[in-house]
Amino acid sequence: MLVDKPLPLVQGGYQKQQQSVKALFDFKGANLNEIVARLKKTYGIDISFDDPRIGDCHFTGNISGMGLFEQLDILCKSVNAFYEVDGVSISVRGKGCQ
Repeated sequence: MLVDKPLPLVQGGYQKQQQSVKALFDFKGANLNEIVARLKKTYGIDISFDDPRIGDCHFTGNISGMGLFEQLDILCKSVNAFYEVDGVSISVRGKGCQ
């Protein structure tokens, strides 16, 4: 089961981690496949799409300084999707961009 507030994996100390996490989550037209790959690497959590078309949707915005679930809330709202936590993984569900 996932914790209530997953934290980024620590790499190179706290200060370096905070700077790199901020840079990782400022997007301009990035597709969700790329964004979710960064979330997976940053948090060490498996995140998947139930419909692969969701990964082709694009997002522009800065989701730095937010927790994982806040980031997922914003991403999902932007593409009319939702996510479910299933044990230690997360599944994003929806129909993709329209």
